[in-house]
Amino acid sequence: MRPFAVRILTGLLSLSTGCSFLAVRGPPSPPIQRAPEVDCTRSSVAPVLDLGIGLAVMGIGVTGLAAESSCRPNEFCIDFSGVSHAGGVIFLAVGGLVVGSSVYGFSKTVSCRAVTDAQRECANGSAEACARLVPLPTAAPESKP
Repeated sequence: MRPFAVRILTGLLSLSTGCSFLAVRGPPSPPIQRAPEVDCTRSSVAPVLDLGIGLAVMGIGVTGLAAESSCRPNEFCIDFSGVSHAGGVIFLAVGGLVVGSSVYGFSKTVSCRAVTDAQRECANGSAEACARLVPLPTAAPESKP
């Protein structure tokens, strides 16, 4: 592969890390206390963007893999179909990473919504929601000797 092509592919790979890997924060590991409300990402914007971009990049990859040679037998022609196939594989791989970021983001935002909803329901008096959370620590009464 030529150095220019390597630089372009390296740039594409570095830009395609996926928003969700960087922008989505999931809830902390259990046990989760009833208050204060957990600070995590409830919005699905980053995973939706990742999904759209990832599927578009994968579509470009499929197009590259489907490229056929336009050269006819016994005719001088430079065949770029091999380059298209290699590019297609790379675009499929990059698209797969971005779609993977989307799946990660969706799982974290769903977990966040479940935890924060349980905290809110518990604050509103739902015994079922409170049962899924750890009670707030209470100050132990001082014992006198």
